[in-house]
Amino acid sequence: MKQTLVRFDNLDDTGIHLQTARNRSYIRYKPTDEPIVAAPRPHSTCPQGHIHPVHRAGEPLSQSRLLRLALARPPPTPTVATSERTALARPSAALATPAVATSERTAPLPLRPPRRPHPAAGRLVLDPACARLRPRPSICYDRRDVRLAYLSHYFPPESNAPAARVHELSRALVRAGHEVHVVTGQPNHPHGKIYPGYRAAEYRRERVDGIEVHRVPTLPAASRGVLQRGLGYMSLPTSQVAFGAARLPAVDLVLATSPQILTGVAGLALARLRRVPFVLEVRDLWPDGIVAVGALKPGHPIVRALEVVERGLYRGAAGVVSVTDSFVDHFVARGVPRERVAVVKNGIDTALFAADAAPAPLRAQLGIPADALLLLYCGTVGMAQDVGLLARAAALAGPADDLHVVVVGHGVGLQALVDEVAALGVGARFHILPSVPRRDVPGLIAAADVSAVILRDEPTFARYLPSKIFEAMAMRQPILLGVRGEAQRLVEGSGAGLAFTPGDPADALAKLRTFAALGRDGRARMGEAARAHVLAHHDRDRQADDLARFLAGIVRSGA
Repeated sequence: MKQTLVRFDNLDDTGIHLQTARNRSYIRYKPTDEPIVAAPRPHSTCPQGHIHPVHRAGEPLSQSRLLRLALARPPPTPTVATSERTALARPSAALATPAVATSERTAPLPLRPPRRPHPAAGRLVLDPACARLRPRPSICYDRRDVRLAYLSHYFPPESNAPAARVHELSRALVRAGHEVHVVTGQPNHPHGKIYPGYRAAEYRRERVDGIEVHRVPTLPAASRGVLQRGLGYMSLPTSQVAFGAARLPAVDLVLATSPQILTGVAGLALARLRRVPFVLEVRDLWPDGIVAVGALKPGHPIVRALEVVERGLYRGAAGVVSVTDSFVDHFVARGVPRERVAVVKNGIDTALFAADAAPAPLRAQLGIPADALLLLYCGTVGMAQDVGLLARAAALAGPADDLHVVVVGHGVGLQALVDEVAALGVGARFHILPSVPRRDVPGLIAAADVSAVILRDEPTFARYLPSKIFEAMAMRQPILLGVRGEAQRLVEGSGAGLAFTPGDPADALAKLRTFAALGRDGRARMGEAARAHVLAHHDRDRQADDLARFLAGIVRSGA
């Protein structure tokens, strides 16, 4: 049987037709029972523009395989060769030229594939060429959009770090062509009061930066103790499962993020109902973090119950997304295969945290002299953050230390901080301001000389990588760091700041004196090194690309 081997480009009636829409390629072809053999097709183009081998010359092809091979960028011109076993000449590397074979020249039978191909249509190729920006080989795949349900306890207009991560990663995924449905509650953090324009008992669907946001009924609870927070934590996951199962369109995968751990339970339940893979994103270690802040003691019945839940989530997850390298050993010790873990660290939105952001008028507002060293802490004042240490450091400072500390935030530890400042008598140089929307954070950082990032001195927190580090680095702001482990290695290794011993106010003051001695020029050089590092390694768009690769691999595997 004579066969026609075609290198195609929008052919009309050769048996194959290609058209491109929204970066996808579709084909129409005439089904045939004749054996189909592909001519050499040595390469295709991945979303990064790199060249990858896809299949061997002469590989037998089924009709579904033919469809998958056609999902590639077409060459500028078609070339047709006819013979019993005619092989096309090897195309040049400049032309990402697919070679497709069909039998006999017949009129095409229209066949339009679904809007998104079957998961098998995504093709994974291991290729070290895509490791140019990373030290390890990555997985490249032919274009395949992911439809994702993303469960989160927080989402803007809430302005904490979990809300920012979900929003910025989701927005970057949408820009890359993926479909993201965020399932979250009515905004009420941090005061436990529903924001104006929202209602606690309603289901509401809205579109934010291309993200489909599904807000489910919520029982708001202020961050004022384990019991009240627990009630709020338990109510939202129930709503997420019920409304997610009823209102979400078809999705390929469910991703749930912590904090808190019960959001992971909701994600696993929803994935089972939808019969799709489940992926758990871990930002905080539960219940280890609860024990570390002293909320519960080791061995407490609630802690033991949460440990059972934690292990169940790890067993049920097709993949685990970690925000630090240090968490990986924790997962492996609990039975998660290392190959099922992807590290997607915290990062920054380079458009929001621009180095040329206008400084907020903090000095004029608070009466801080222009030549004073202004130390800023902007974030949660909670049980994990030892913000009171900054007040103790200020109390140790003498008249020659022209130091002012500004704390902007809210949380369960705020009243204790206010009381400690009053008891130490440092109110003249220690200023506490309410939390602000995220859009105002860059201006606050730009107004300061040094940014503080601090956690309690607990072994669990040595594994953490606070998101405030990257925000300060993006703003060219030197960092006073009070965290051990991975965070300390990052800050000191990149030259982005100075680390002091957590829990030691005298050491913190010594590092602040070093910052003062560096002067504006010395601190500016440190800030430049910080921004260069964060732009190279912690850009949200690049992180979203890494996350999409990991999720697409899971969808393709059918895990």
